Amino acid sequence: MIDAQQISELIDGKRIGDGRYRGKCPVHVKDHFYVTDGDRGTMMFCHSGATFSELCEALGIKTTDCFPGEYTPPPYNPQDDMTAITLAAVDLRAGKTLSESDISFVQKAKARLKKNNQWSRAVEFAKGC
Repeated sequence: MIDAQQISELIDGKRIGDGRYRGKCPVHVKDHFYVTDGDRGTMMFCHSGATFSELCEALGIKTTDCFPGEYTPPPYNPQDDMTAITLAAVDLRAGKTLSESDISFVQKAKARLKKNNQWSRAVEFAKGC
């Protein structure tokens, strides 16, 4: 079963209490998403109106992953992190300033790329954009 903390890590969420997190909705990309460890599974709520199924789909998980049983995270896809690094590099080259949450996300993406021996590939990819 995937718990609230694991979902929070997928969305770069913030802990707001014991087993409770908030962050940007993976469907609406707005800061209106809450995830909580419940008695019978992991509960998710979007104040912008995304359904539980839409939230699971956007997170790349099955609805059944939120309930007791074994959860296996999806395999790492470096392309997602490379895209984030490239977009940040393009914005910085254009003279834009990154927000704190963007900087945090890029730092985590960089760490994941390094951990999976993909950092040099990402740097070369970003240079070409």
